[in-house]
Formats: sequence, structure tokens, C-alpha cells
Amino acid sequence: MITLICSLAGARTVHQDTASASLLSDYQIVDQVTARLDSGKLSHDVLAIDKDDEIMTFSWIEQGSTNVTSPRVTGYFGQRVRSSGSLPLEGLLPRGQVPFVASRYTVGPDMRIHVVITRGFEEKRLSPEVWYSLFVFAENLRTRTVRMTYQEKDINRELEKFLVRDINGDGLMEIFDFGRAGKIGDAIIRRVSRDGKVALLQHLEGYRVNLIGDTLPELGYKLVVEDEVGHVDSRGETCFVRREFHWSQKENKFVRAR
Repeated sequence: MITLICSLAGARTVHQDTASASLLSDYQIVDQVTARLDSGKLSHDVLAIDKDDEIMTFSWIEQGSTNVTSPRVTGYFGQRVRSSGSLPLEGLLPRGQVPFVASRYTVGPDMRIHVVITRGFEEKRLSPEVWYSLFVFAENLRTRTVRMTYQEKDINRELEKFLVRDINGDGLMEIFDFGRAGKIGDAIIRRVSRDGKVALLQHLEGYRVNLIGDTLPELGYKLVVEDEVGHVDSRGETCFVRREFHWSQKENKFVRAR
């Protein structure tokens, strides 16, 4: 018996046998990717959420109407957050995007800015990989209205650090996200205007990118970037070259330390 399960993300569908359908019946299916392999088999990947808001992916192979492998968990991606403060996130985000990090801050008496990080399949569908995306919303506390002011999809695969803070001391917030895809780590710094508009300040990358000062700001903010140099030492360990950048209030970015 073949059961047809429709994705919440739209027209894409998944074919499963009864056992597979029974397993996934306990999950909310958010999105799915189906690809035909060179062998003629179909590869199915599903982004789903369990009863405890755990975000995960399942994968299985289908060949014909009866030969279907059991779904297996292929990734865990944190827990869904349903709101940012008192603001429900349901209905604010594009289909296929699951919020798992949310930060907020108040601007004046009438405005609150919400910064949300989501998980979702890569929009171009080049592979069934889950990437994170960034969304910013401006909430008018007087009129109780919300509008999306910024979105940036498929930033990176792994989120290593996320920070929203006014590090320049000028009343404007900066958004930091430190991500990774394979051997490349990224530090992206953006500035948020008082009405929620976002501008890119800086993008640095390296094998390892670390922020110092996020917990002890009195010591100053700096980035340490390490890159592989292509050889190993006498112990067989990979050698790295280290670059250090200090935050400059004048230039509104991290500048290379001399």
C-alpha cells in the first residue's frame, strides 16, 4: 500500500509505504526534497518537527511502488521557538523555514525589533542540505502591527555563534552570525537602523573565526581568524596563521591589528 503525504511547503509530495507513514505520522512535516538518482531510485529528504519542537531531517530511498526503505534520521538542528517575546512567529516566516533562535530589543516607546534565525532546505534545491537564514521584523507596539524589514536566506550550514548587540555605543544594534560550511568559517556583521533596515558592515572568513569580548566587553571586542598554511609540523599537526582584528568605532568595523 502506498500513502501520499503532502508537504506543508507546497506542491512537493512524498510517497511512502504504510510503515514509513506510520513512523512520520508523529511529526510535523515542514518541507521536503525529492531527487532521482542515477540508478533510477528516488531519494527523499524531509525536514520535520517532533512533539517537543526538535527540528530534524529524515531520509529514505524509494524504488517502485513497494520497495521503500524505512526513514532514518540524518540530522538534528535544535529546537523550534514559537515566539519572540510576546510576538508569535507562526505566519510571519516563509513556508519551509523553522525558527530556532530569536532575539529582540526595544527602540523608543513604540518600536520593537525582532531578529530571527531559521532552518530550512537550501532554496535552490541543489542538495538536500539544511541551511540557516536570517529574518528581521519591526513590531509597532502602538498599532500592534508587524512587518518584515530584512531577509537573507541560505547564509551557512552551521551556526556557531549569534549575537545582537550595540558594540559601537551609538544606539544602533549590530547582528553577528558566525557560521561554517565545511572548512570555511564566516563572520558576518550587519547594522540595524532604528526602523529595522539592515546593512552589511563586514564579512570575514577563515578556517576558524572567533569573537572575543562578547561576555567581557570591557576588554574590547576583537576577532581572531586562523587559516591553514598548507603544511604540518614535526608532530604531524596542521599549522595555522593567525590574524587579529579589533573593533573600530570610527570605521564601524573590525580592523587588522598591527
